[in-house]
Amino acid sequence: MFGLLKKSSLLSVTLLLTVPATADPVCNVLVHKADEVSAYWTPERIQNAVPMPSPEISGEAFKALDSTELLPEDFSTPGLDLQSLSGPERADIKKAPFKHGGKVFFRLDGVDTWCSAQFAGSMKSLLSAAHCLKGEKSGDWAEYV
Repeated sequence: MFGLLKKSSLLSVTLLLTVPATADPVCNVLVHKADEVSAYWTPERIQNAVPMPSPEISGEAFKALDSTELLPEDFSTPGLDLQSLSGPERADIKKAPFKHGGKVFFRLDGVDTWCSAQFAGSMKSLLSAAHCLKGEKSGDWAEYV
């Protein structure tokens, strides 16, 4: 039901309703018709889909990330008092932006999988992590998204 638009660390996915099953020349994504995707994702497939594992990172790469010192002003929001934040709170999933989050289902490297995703903007764009929709080892793009 969704076709990939661009490659980045965060992928943008746009709702496509009448696209034929063809390869996208920009990023070699197989785009399926919406009815093909709907037929593929049976309740049983959705129930049995597995969460996409987090990408692996070497100890050396992790240390390099840890060595980058971020200052509080790097995260500042005008008018936000960081001292008043007491810690994690339960989100009200009936209110924006939380009500727009969920799962995106796809088939990657022969496995029915899902990742978290978030509708954004006009509600026709879906954001998800890049590692969710492109195989790290195979380099293949997900299908039946």
